[in-house]
Parts: sequence; structure tokens; C-alpha cells
Amino acid sequence: MKLEVKKNAILKVKLLILCVLAFSNCSLSDNTEEFDYNENIKKYKKLLLKEPDNCFYLQQIASSYQALNDFDKAISYYKRTKDTCRDNLHFLNKFRVYLPFKGLI
Repeated sequence: MKLEVKKNAILKVKLLILCVLAFSNCSLSDNTEEFDYNENIKKYKKLLLKEPDNCFYLQQIASSYQALNDFDKAISYYKRTKDTCRDNLHFLNKFRVYLPFKGLI
């Protein structure tokens, strides 16, 4: 029984890593120095004040948090994007795997 639980946990971690890599279009290398994700978050949050339902802005914030390994905030913005952009197939295809895996839909 304990071996089965351990195998399930390892499988979930592998799946999470796969989802993160698939949705971030990045490799396992640390590329946070090449791009200022914190500045990107500030920029798009400011733009969201004028256009709170802008799918692109929401997704940019979510992706930036993800790149910074702040997965709770990333998931929050991905979920907000999913809720706001129900008719946007590009975003829905990204979330179809990731959010159910995290138990968010």
C-alpha cells in the first residue's frame, strides 16, 4: 500500500512538471535573469486596471508568476483567465489539462 501511494505521488509530480513546461514554453534552465518577470507583472496589472477582462493581460501575469515559481498566484490568474475568457479557444486549450489536474475546475 505504501509503495502504491509513493508511486502515485511521484507520478503527480512528474505530471505537474510536464504541465508547467508545456504551458510556459521554457526549458528546465533558469531564464529569470533574461527577462524581468516582476516588471512584467507590474506592467500588466496596471493595464488590467483599464481593461480588467483582457485575456492576454491575465495570461501574461499568470505566466510570469509561473516563471517565478509562484504557482499559487499563477494558478489564481490562470483560473481568472479561464473564467473571464470562456470563448477564447487559445486559453481554454491551455487550461483544459492544467486546471483540472490542480483540482480547480
